Amino acid sequence: MNKYHQPGFTLIEILIYIALVSGILIAASTFAWNIIGSKTKTQTIQEVQGNGYLVMEHVNNVIRSGRDINATSSLNINLADNANAGKFLSLSMRNGAVNPTIIDVVNGVVRMRQGTGSAVALSSNLVRVTNLTFTDRRDPAGKTKNIEILLTIENINPQNTSERAATLTLQSADELLDIPR
Repeated sequence: MNKYHQPGFTLIEILIYIALVSGILIAASTFAWNIIGSKTKTQTIQEVQGNGYLVMEHVNNVIRSGRDINATSSLNINLADNANAGKFLSLSMRNGAVNPTIIDVVNGVVRMRQGTGSAVALSSNLVRVTNLTFTDRRDPAGKTKNIEILLTIENINPQNTSERAATLTLQSADELLDIPR
């Protein structure tokens, strides 16, 4: 055996192997980080959409069940705006136990109160309602009683990260049909 040729790796071979393994580990960790970020973004979007659709469904059902818009209602303004605190939509209902039904926004949460009961939150504490506007679309002749609803809801994102940023705007219109509940 040649005394200058011993079995093993040269320094150059070891450096090449370390560089290859480091590159593979960096690529794998970047891929894993992107997957985690995508999961967070998807969960955020699902939370906002779920809350938005749930709030709209409740509000639409209540409006369809309503008999008339009470004179104390605040129409054509953003109920989620702090300048409009204390404003609400009030609907008269056929069933005395749920008359009146009041919808308002307090601290970014949509609430509904029926009759003399307590207000119940319709949206979760993970989202904030930034716009809830009820627009009077009643027929001047009094044949139809329509209300347009505009709802904007966003995820609460205290760290202001892009993975947790999500906003949803929904628009609908319903007619007060006086459907018994």
